[in-house]
This record gives sequence, C-alpha cells and structure tokens, in this order.
Amino acid sequence: MATGWGNLVGTLSPTFEGFRISWANGTAWDMLRLAGTWFIDGSQSTKVVQAGNGNSLTFINENGAVSAGYIRDNSHVVATSWGNLLGTLVPTALGVRIEWSNGTAWDELRLGGPWFIGSNQPTELYQGIDSLTLINERGQITRGSVASDVEIIATDWGNLVGTVVATSTGRRINWSNGTSWYSPAH
Repeated sequence: MATGWGNLVGTLSPTFEGFRISWANGTAWDMLRLAGTWFIDGSQSTKVVQAGNGNSLTFINENGAVSAGYIRDNSHVVATSWGNLLGTLVPTALGVRIEWSNGTAWDELRLGGPWFIGSNQPTELYQGIDSLTLINERGQITRGSVASDVEIIATDWGNLVGTVVATSTGRRINWSNGTSWYSPAH
C-alpha cells in the first residue's frame, strides 16, 4: 500500500521476467529479476548480481571477468566495463536468455511455480537466486540447485537429477527415478 497516494493498494505478483506491482488505479510497475546463475553452452556457469535498487548489475563471465552494468529497459541490459556491450533479454521455453551483441548468449532456467504429476497431483518449485526448494505431491520438501541450463538437482532426495524439457504445451521435468512433473505454458 502506498500511503502517500491516498492509500493506493498494489498487488505484487511474479512474472516470467521478474515481478510486477499492479496498482488499484490500473497502472503497473515491473522489475526484472536477473540475479542468479546463467549458463553458456549448457554448463559454463556465469553470474549476474543485482544491486538493491534493482537497476545496477554486476556481470561475471565464464572466465571470471567482471563488468559493471545496468538495466536499460525491460528487454535490454548493458555491460559498461565491456565496452557498453548490449544484451537483449529473450524469453525461452525454459527460462530467459541474454543475447549479447558480441554473439554470445547466457541462459537461465526459470522454474518457479506450480507443477503437476498427472492431472491433479500438485507440486511446487520455488527458485531463489542460487537455490531451489522443491515440494513433491506428498508434501516432502527438499533443497536443490540448478546444475545447467537444462538440469536441476534435488539434493535431499539423494541428489535426484531432473532434466527440464520444453513441450508443445508447457514444460516437463523428467526425474532420474522415472517420475516427471509437468507445468503448463505461462
């Protein structure tokens, strides 16, 4: 609630790119969530650190080189220390990609939200900056992590590996124990 604006009520909701505050007067504010682990060619991990104000970024590439940067708008970022290298944010079936103007690309899985086993057994997956929390259909909770741009690991379930794949109607996590979770397209 924004008290200085006549107690205007805002509702916070996650979006594919980050977060949105939808205000009761019909306006909306968006904030990109870029902090986390990104991947080049499937497994070389890179990092993006997002400052508290949301717009300042620090990029750490696969070789450990660091650049300051910022969010230019809802679909572009700039790495200032790398010659003002422009990155375009592109939603993918599995998450988000930064396509850099030098021809490289970084990918990040975005997995948070409801998942299902069959048609009516709900499961949940919460994605933090560097971690996952998974809750299966029986309510069992485990910690996890993103291992690559297509694999996650459920550490408390015996390091169970999940492979994330895009389908024509959403996404699926195929677990190494033979089960799978399904999430409809957002």
